[in-house]
Amino acid sequence: MTEWYEIWADCGLSPPYLLLVHADVGAYNVIDPQEGGKVVFSAGEYESVKLWLLEDEYERMSERVGED
Repeated sequence: MTEWYEIWADCGLSPPYLLLVHADVGAYNVIDPQEGGKVVFSAGEYESVKLWLLEDEYERMSERVGED
C-alpha cells in the first residue's frame, strides 16, 4: 500500500474543523492537527474511516496527496 493523505472538513462550523486521513502500512488513521496530531480514529479498512467521517458530517476537501 502506498502512503497518502486526505483532508476532510466539517464545513458546518466557522471556521471549518479539519481532520487528516493518513494511509500507512495496514492502517488508516484520522489525525486531528488541532490536537497536536493525535490519532482520533483508526481502522484497517478505508471504508470504515470514510463512514466514521461521513457520520459526523465531514466532507473530503482534497484529492489524495502522496499517492502514486
